[in-house]
Parts: sequence; C-alpha cells; structure tokens
Amino acid sequence: MATQILDRDDLLTLTQAAKRLPGRPHRSTLWRWAQKGIELPNGCRAYLQVRRLGRWTLVAPEDIDAFSEALTAAHEQPQQSLRLRPARTPRQSTRAQRAEAEAQRLGI
Repeated sequence: MATQILDRDDLLTLTQAAKRLPGRPHRSTLWRWAQKGIELPNGCRAYLQVRRLGRWTLVAPEDIDAFSEALTAAHEQPQQSLRLRPARTPRQSTRAQRAEAEAQRLGI
C-alpha cells in the first residue's frame, strides 16, 4: 500500500520522533526498532514501520502508536499482537531442531 508522502505534513525524522517520545530515546533506538524489532513474549518480533526518502528515514506518529499498541497487546495478550514476524527464520528453526536432535542423541 503506497502512501503519498508529499501530501503528509506529519512525517518526522527519527531524531524528531525520538524527541517527542517519553524518556527521549536516542534516534538509533528507533532505527533498531525498525531494523531488528523487539522480541515479544510469544517469540515473534514487532517492528516500527519507517519510510525512506533519499537519505532521510521518516516515521509517522500513527506508526509509533501502532508499534506501541502492538507491544502493549503482546504483553497483555501475546496471541493478539499486531505486525508480527517469527523471531527465527526457517533456516534458523531447522538448525535449532537439528541441534536439539543431536543433543538428545548425545544424551546432553
């Protein structure tokens, strides 16, 4: 779904967004939330949605609200979280299963 960026006055840079949040996290914290997400109690990750425009990384206030709501919902009711991706890739899951089988075989 494409967003018309030029018609939006509410997009913020990560620095501007960080200054508006409680506790004033560093802009790199918002970048980490967008790139690596935050692992939730159910093993999935929630990501902050950002947009790129040239060298700028922009975030909309409603995306920060949706990210916050996803985190809150995950901690209250893990099965009803928003925008989730599995914490492990399929390759990582396969490797973990193989390692567990090998550990069982060795009696560890």
